[in-house]
Amino acid sequence: MNNFKRLFTAYRSGHLFYRLFSFLFAKILFSLPRTWRARLFRGDKYYCPVCGSHLSSFPPLFRPYHRWCPVCKSLARHRFVWIYFQRAKIPIHRKNLRILHIAPEDAIRDLFYSISKSHYISGDLYDKNAMEKMDICAIDYPENSFDLIFCSHVLEHVDDDRQALREFHRVLSSEGLLMLMVPIFGEKTIQDSSVTDPAERERLFGQLDHVRAYGNDFVDIVVGEGFEVETIRPSDFATTEEVRRQQLDVQDRLFVCKKNHSSAPCNSW
Repeated sequence: MNNFKRLFTAYRSGHLFYRLFSFLFAKILFSLPRTWRARLFRGDKYYCPVCGSHLSSFPPLFRPYHRWCPVCKSLARHRFVWIYFQRAKIPIHRKNLRILHIAPEDAIRDLFYSISKSHYISGDLYDKNAMEKMDICAIDYPENSFDLIFCSHVLEHVDDDRQALREFHRVLSSEGLLMLMVPIFGEKTIQDSSVTDPAERERLFGQLDHVRAYGNDFVDIVVGEGFEVETIRPSDFATTEEVRRQQLDVQDRLFVCKKNHSSAPCNSW
């Protein structure tokens, strides 16, 4: 049903042929064994840091700016995060690091699992591959349960994103890190709860299941819920050549958040 809604919305928005081609191509491509995909796309022009594959291309699937690794299915944002964790001086390899991974992506799951296998938990409200069914607006864990929370491209789908941030603040340990990624469009966040038509949501918010389009004021939203925020861009950790070879998106941003102990969330529980 969800795929039908996507195709119907694509038809209404004039993108049906491209989306349909991408859907069929991806279905065939990712049904092949991983070793076959690596051979089909073997080359020297590009490199995926997630799976270590040398590639001839990163095919654009579903959306022109979504450059997929044909071997491990990583997107530009996953490759960016992978590089960040390799090069950033953050204490992620300490013993017994408690990790909460929201809406777990395969490419990032393996990274976190290697860091803290016995203390890794993934949660999602709908994804059956997640370890636990989890509503991020009501996380069923006590305060200070996690040292690292990773949540990428989720908040734009959540009706009450402020409540989700307050829950992250509650279950994050005193010196823990919350890492967020959301798509950013323009200066101001656009949100209208009366917009329910999928095609109109895609036009206004960038995707049929988005409920808002965040702007550069996203940092202010997070700060308002009791966090200090550092904004990381691919250029902070990758050279121009690495950005090209790994097909990173220079518009991507990783928001690394810590609890601001001098202030409480605006709507404190």
